[in-house]
Order: sequence, then structure tokens, then C-alpha cells
Amino acid sequence: MTGKEHLQWATDRALEYYDMGDETGALASFLSDVGKHDSTRHIQGFPASMMILRVGMGRGRAEFKKAMLDFAVHD
Repeated sequence: MTGKEHLQWATDRALEYYDMGDETGALASFLSDVGKHDSTRHIQGFPASMMILRVGMGRGRAEFKKAMLDFAVHD
């Protein structure tokens, strides 16, 4: 799986939690999943990741999805 594919997979899984109303679970799922691939692992350690994700989430599903997919991926 490429880094971009992994990021899409992590995003899709996070959105499943988001759609169930579990915002904490969505954030935890995304951050856990990106840590499982060399090309996305840096997202976990980026100091602004949580802020970026929270701002996106606060603006609704589409912006939350965009915030997750907008992280740079190293393939």
C-alpha cells in the first residue's frame, strides 16, 4: 500500500467513527492508523496535527475529511 493509499484508508476509518458521532474515536483512529505506515507516521509527531484536525472537525464532515487528506505524504 502506498502512503497515499494508507492515508485514504486511515481517513475512511476515522470517518466511520465520525459518522457514528464519536469524534474522540475518529481522532484516535486516524492518529493511530497513520502511525502504522512509514509514509504517514510523521503526522502523529507533527505538533500541529491535533489542532488541524480539531479545526477541520469543527467545520463539519467535509472539512474534517479535507484536513486529514491534506497532510503531506512521503512515498
